[in-house]
Amino acid sequence: MSEQSGNSGVRPEELTVSYRDASVHVKANGRLRTYVRSSRNAYSELAGQIREEYRSRYGRELGISRGSLATELRIHVQTDNLLWRLSRLPLGAGWRKLVGRVKIHTEMIDCGERKVDPNRKLFDILSHIPLLRARR
Repeated sequence: MSEQSGNSGVRPEELTVSYRDASVHVKANGRLRTYVRSSRNAYSELAGQIREEYRSRYGRELGISRGSLATELRIHVQTDNLLWRLSRLPLGAGWRKLVGRVKIHTEMIDCGERKVDPNRKLFDILSHIPLLRARR
């Protein structure tokens, strides 16, 4: 993952991505948010680069389609953005606590093949809904 995408100033290799057998894990932070704003196809491009790197490391295809992976990344980043905005509002302590608890689950985007990720089927389905899918 060495090509720079768009004009974001964030290169793919600057993103925090870890690889395990049957899964990849992407840190949802400011660098990722900056990167995905760099082009209309940033989620799809990143998904393709992650799949390429996985193939290079494991000698096999990651069992997650590019569209499904891009959609999962997009939904997680957008959820994280919404939670960040909610945390900045003058809400009561109960709301802030709830937002904080949910935000913990969006800090690392865990993307696994169906055999290890019970949510894979959901993202596979969502990747075919035009309003939700990331650009290909």
